[in-house]
Amino acid sequence: LSTQRRLTAAGSTTSEATNNSAGSNDVASVNTAEVQRKNVAVAVVNLSGTHELPPSQLEKRLATATGIVCKAASNNRGIVDYFHGDHFVVTFGASKPASQPDVKAALFCHAVHVALSAEGLAAAAGVACGKATVGYFGDTSMKRFGSVGTCFTAAMLMARECRRLQRKYKGGGESQQAVHTVVRGLHLENLATRFELDVVGLLDETVENSLGGAQRVSMVSLGAAHDHEDDE
Repeated sequence: LSTQRRLTAAGSTTSEATNNSAGSNDVASVNTAEVQRKNVAVAVVNLSGTHELPPSQLEKRLATATGIVCKAASNNRGIVDYFHGDHFVVTFGASKPASQPDVKAALFCHAVHVALSAEGLAAAAGVACGKATVGYFGDTSMKRFGSVGTCFTAAMLMARECRRLQRKYKGGGESQQAVHTVVRGLHLENLATRFELDVVGLLDETVENSLGGAQRVSMVSLGAAHDHEDDE
């Protein structure tokens, strides 16, 4: 089976399994007993400065960025679920096991930021972690591996907040370090051992309620990485 990663409705990331020789209906034989609850993390990366580029320059920039994202995901046990234009969605701990998926997602975003910067490129990234139901979903006409929960929606919101903060501090002479990744601030103990973290705001109460939260949660900027030998 080859795997084509796709994204569906808000709150869900999916991959479609297809058989190159027998057709997509063969995915109906996949074992659905593996549907289970897992701790997962979702990272969303949105490239900057792409909308006004001429086609040839845009194509080259997206090719460079795609290579960077895919390499960073592979190095941190992530799966590139989906990209559309200049947006990338990467999951950790869903279809591919990963200890501390929140840390893996943060290390991924940090690696992407460093590599993009070296190429003169930039992006806004968001990360969210939590419980999700993962497994193969669908019927005989279509069956895909997916993770269903609020992490995707929250990660999209964090990437949007990251972009807002980047615009706020751009050219403003602010002392705050440039923001490249914003994390929904739930259970940050693991991240705090690996990165400098700065609280950049609180999620709107209405938004947090829509994500199933019982109280307002901090949004945290991912700062410099501490020296630490990875365990995988």
